[in-house]
Amino acid sequence: MGARKTKSSASSPPAVDNESKSAPKVAPKARLSELIKLILETARVKGWNAYIEAEDTKNFRYATIAVSRYSSVHEITGTFEILCDERVKISYHNTSFYNWGLSDLYDAISNEFYKLSWIEKKDDKA
Repeated sequence: MGARKTKSSASSPPAVDNESKSAPKVAPKARLSELIKLILETARVKGWNAYIEAEDTKNFRYATIAVSRYSSVHEITGTFEILCDERVKISYHNTSFYNWGLSDLYDAISNEFYKLSWIEKKDDKA
C-alpha cells in the first residue's frame, strides 16, 4: 500500500487550544457533538456513507466515525478518530485494502474544522 498520512499527528489539523480567551466556552458534550456532526455531514456531501461507530457518552472526549463508499467494484472503508479534550485532534485510518479518497475526505474535514466557533488555531510562534 505505500506510505499514507493516515496515522496521526502529522496528518491532524494543527493542535488547538481550547482555553483561548477569544474562543467561546462550549460544554464538552456540545464540542464532541459538533465535531461528530462536522465529520458526518462532510463525509455525506463528499459521497461517503458515514455513521458513529463509537462515542464516549460519559466524558465526551472520544468518538469514532466509520466511513465507506464504492469505487468501481472496490469498497473503500476507513475510520475517523476524534479526540476532544484539552486539545482537539482528528485522525483517520483506512480499514480496507484500498484507501482511495480517504485523504481527500480528511482534507475536506480539515477545511471545515476551523469554521467551528470555539476552535482557534494554535499560534505557531509560541
